[in-house]
Amino acid sequence: MTYSFQSRKKQLQQSFYNKKYQDNPTMGLITTRKKKTPFIANPFGDLLTRIRNGCNAKKKYVKIIYSKKNLEFLNVLLRENLIQNISLHPIETENPANRINSNTYYISVELKYSLTGESRIKKIVQISTFSRRVSCRLNSIKNEFNKETKLLRPKHIRFIPHNEYTLWILNTSQGILSEREAIKQNVAGEILCWIL
Repeated sequence: MTYSFQSRKKQLQQSFYNKKYQDNPTMGLITTRKKKTPFIANPFGDLLTRIRNGCNAKKKYVKIIYSKKNLEFLNVLLRENLIQNISLHPIETENPANRINSNTYYISVELKYSLTGESRIKKIVQISTFSRRVSCRLNSIKNEFNKETKLLRPKHIRFIPHNEYTLWILNTSQGILSEREAIKQNVAGEILCWIL
């Protein structure tokens, strides 16, 4: 009886496997590896994209990767009544000791909708990036609802919509604030994004 080379190779592999793992049958099984958080080049842009896609898809909850900046930004949205609720949850891991690391947490964001099913966040656009930081002074965010004062703004922020329907989110020396909170605290800084 003749055997092909491939069938003979499979027989040898099976016999080797049986001899090696006959004492411990679970040793040869594929074990689940520890989940690693994916590398994201623009974490803040990823946060905005997840919220934008969740609102467009009418999702109730959105998962966000945990970081202090993300949590601070979401607290601003919560204070401005743009989202319903936020909560922090640990990612399920095999080793409970790994939960000490902040990368094993995620933020669950409950999006807010009107009675007609329309999202409170219609549009959200990132302004500052790693390659281009856009800052503004305090007088650039004060009294900007008039068309006359809009032309007095610097050219690098003249393209950003600013009226009674939009909201700027700023990264200031007092932390991440909305434009209303920044005016109250008399501070200004980097424009992270604007929300319609």
